[in-house]
This record gives sequence, C-alpha cells and structure tokens, in this order.
Amino acid sequence: CGAKAVSMKNTSFFGGRKVPLHKVMMVIYFFLASGFNGTNKQVIESTKLALDTVTDIINDVYLLMEGNLKLEDVTIG
Repeated sequence: CGAKAVSMKNTSFFGGRKVPLHKVMMVIYFFLASGFNGTNKQVIESTKLALDTVTDIINDVYLLMEGNLKLEDVTIG
C-alpha cells in the first residue's frame, strides 16, 4: 500500500522537541501544580532537564494560554 504512519505528536504542541513526551508532560504538570509560582529548580531536579529546555517548555505553555484568550475573557464589568 505504501502508506506512511505519521505521529500525531508531529503536528501538535509537542512536535519538534527532542525531549521525551513524558518529560514535557512532567514539566507542564509541575508548572500547573505549582500555581505558576514554582521555581524551575524544582522542575529541573525532578525531570533532569536543562534550564533552557524547561524555560522553553514553560514559555510555550504561556504562549498557548495567551493565544486562547479572547477579548470577552479579559473584559471586566
């Protein structure tokens, strides 16, 4: 048949990362569980990832959240 299998990961938020998916999920979990107040040091110790990697993942999460905001979501009154 000649069909190729394409991973859903490739076309998602997780695509293009060299980090294993379970470690990306751990970073996101620790980030959300900390109420956005956790330190990257805690995440680095738990995942054994580099500071730059953790920072990139968290920045991408912020971009996703920012992209989903609509004007009516932030309007007061």
